[in-house]
Amino acid sequence: MLQVLKTEWMKVRSYRTFWILTALCFVGMVGLNYIVWDFPVKVNGNADKAQTQALLGHPYSYPNVWETTSWLSGWLLFLPGLLVIMLITNEYTYRTHRQNVIDGWPRVAFINAKLLWVVSLAVLCTLASALSAVIFGALGDAPFSTSGMEYVFYFFLETLSYLMMALLFGVLFRRSGLAIALYFVYILLLKFLLAGLIDWMTHGRAGDFVPLRVTDELLPLPVFRDLAKRPNREPLPVAALLSATAVYLGIFYAWMLYKFRNDNL
Repeated sequence: MLQVLKTEWMKVRSYRTFWILTALCFVGMVGLNYIVWDFPVKVNGNADKAQTQALLGHPYSYPNVWETTSWLSGWLLFLPGLLVIMLITNEYTYRTHRQNVIDGWPRVAFINAKLLWVVSLAVLCTLASALSAVIFGALGDAPFSTSGMEYVFYFFLETLSYLMMALLFGVLFRRSGLAIALYFVYILLLKFLLAGLIDWMTHGRAGDFVPLRVTDELLPLPVFRDLAKRPNREPLPVAALLSATAVYLGIFYAWMLYKFRNDNL
């Protein structure tokens, strides 16, 4: 395993895109939360701060800040997803995946090495989101509270799901342009169309269990929750959402492992 880790590190340590996208992801999550945190003051001024809080509540005060930063940071998950696709498709472009297998790596070891990058990036994104919560929560009026910290875990699961699907797309399609295009089509359009179609066909909430949509449901829009309520749109049981997420993660892993084991290198 140590040799695998050393080899993976050698592949990316001089890869400028890796460092740029990683930095953008970390800085972007903190920066996006700062923009939203500062927006009411910029628009209304300090004199109208109380009026703004009456309308929006206190999204950046404890304990709401954990949910707010987790939900908002989720909008930038395309950045680490893009990085994961580039990392795996580069293996096919430069034939390093073939060389690893020739050098004696089991094929499962190759997939597990990429999985390690996915988990590492998910942890980094989660730390960025949690750091945002601590920073902006400290600027609020309420004392520190661990209530609501489960949303940090939900954000980790959401990030892991997005990155696992990115890895799967890279393994399935091999070419970075095609994999990136299809990935963006799915996360920005297709998952919503599928969810809406399934809801319409079943007259229920089955569409919320579409891949990636299910993890989105773990982090609903916090500030306008009451304003956005629709009939029959009460929150789904967390246990059901967590179970579905675990199933999808297992499917993603098994699918890419099957694909890589049976492909002609």
